[in-house]
Amino acid sequence: LLIENDLDMRRALTLLLEKWNVEVLDVSSGDEAAKLITEIDLAPDAMLVDFQLDNGELGTDVIKRLRELIGRVPTRLITANRTPDVQTQSSRIGVEVLNKPIDPISLHLFLEGAGNRD
Repeated sequence: LLIENDLDMRRALTLLLEKWNVEVLDVSSGDEAAKLITEIDLAPDAMLVDFQLDNGELGTDVIKRLRELIGRVPTRLITANRTPDVQTQSSRIGVEVLNKPIDPISLHLFLEGAGNRD
């Protein structure tokens, strides 16, 4: 599951992930993500969630909300914001940060690990 409000970034990440044969469900907000998960009645294998979404929505809040719906799944917070506050918020919910521009190797390793969990 990819939650990213920037359409160009969402398209670019989706294309990269699809090249790696990853099925991508992409949305722009927490509400869209919750609605999609409820509609398909299936938890994603992994989540990539942008930190700063539209209308003041924070990725950390979205992650907490989705965990109530589907439990814990491997998740990375993606952001260009390198302030200590982002790291603190991320650490509080036990999620690592992938800084933009996203390193493809780090992303691939995360997804590989997510796919191998049981």
